[in-house]
Amino acid sequence: MITRLLSVIGQRTLTGIVGWFARWQAPKWLLHFAIRWYVRKYRIDLTQFAFDWATVKTFNEFFTRHFKEGMRPFAQRGVASPAEGYLYRFGSLTEGLLIQCKGEAYPQAYITGTDAMHTGSYVTIYLSPGDYHRVHAPVDMTIEKIAFFPGRLFPVNERSVERVKSLYCINERVVLSGRCAYGRFEFVFIGAMIVGKILLTFVPGWAQALRKRKEEFEMQGTWHVRRGEELGYFEIGSTVIFIVESDVLSHCTLEEGARVLLGQYLCG
Repeated sequence: MITRLLSVIGQRTLTGIVGWFARWQAPKWLLHFAIRWYVRKYRIDLTQFAFDWATVKTFNEFFTRHFKEGMRPFAQRGVASPAEGYLYRFGSLTEGLLIQCKGEAYPQAYITGTDAMHTGSYVTIYLSPGDYHRVHAPVDMTIEKIAFFPGRLFPVNERSVERVKSLYCINERVVLSGRCAYGRFEFVFIGAMIVGKILLTFVPGWAQALRKRKEEFEMQGTWHVRRGEELGYFEIGSTVIFIVESDVLSHCTLEEGARVLLGQYLCG
C-alpha cells in the first residue's frame, strides 16, 4: 500500500499529508478511535506515559508523548541509551567507516558532514513506529555545532536499510557536534518517510529556523546538555547514531538487534 502511494505522489507529498492529519484537531471520537487503533497495532502500554485522553487534541500529541516521571531512570555511569528502540548496530570505526547492514560501510564524514574520525566507535538505534519518539543525551554533552542536511525520506526499517544504498547518507538528517567525556562526538538524527520534522528542544527558535530553510545550514554556539536531558524528538519513529572518537561504544553489553530501553546502561 505504501509503495503504491509513493509511486503516485512521492515521499514528501505523502509525508506532508500524513503530517497535516497528525496536526489536525480532529473530532474527539475520531481522534480516540485512531489512537486506540494505533495502540493495539503496536502494542503500546499507555500506562507508562503521561497521557490524558481528556486533554489530547491531536494525533501528534500522542506520537510525542512523554514517559511518566521516573519511568525510565538513566544509568549514572558510562553511556546510557539515548532512545527507546532496537540496538541495530555498534562497533569500531574502521578507517572512518561505520559498518551497517550486510557489511555495507558508511563513511562517517559523509553522514555527519564533518572531518573524518580515523578512530572511534558508534552505536545505531532504530525507533520503531510504536516507540517513544523523544531522544535524550546519553552522557553529559557540550554541543558546539548543529547542522541540518535536507535529503530523501526513505523508510529506515531494516528492510529499507538493506535495499537502499547509503540510506543514512542520503536521508534528511540533523547532526549535533561537540565534546563529551569520550572526546569528540557526532550525534545524528536520521529522518524517514512520514517523519515530517526533527525538532530540537534545547535550541530556542529551532522550529522556526527549520521551517524557513530548504537547504543545508548550520548553527554555531555552546549548549551544555546533561545526561538524560531531552535533545529533541521525531514526529514518528526513525533512527539515531551516536559516534565518539573513543572505542567505548564498541563494547556494548547487549547484542545487535536487542530491545533497548531509554536510559539503559550500554557501555563504559
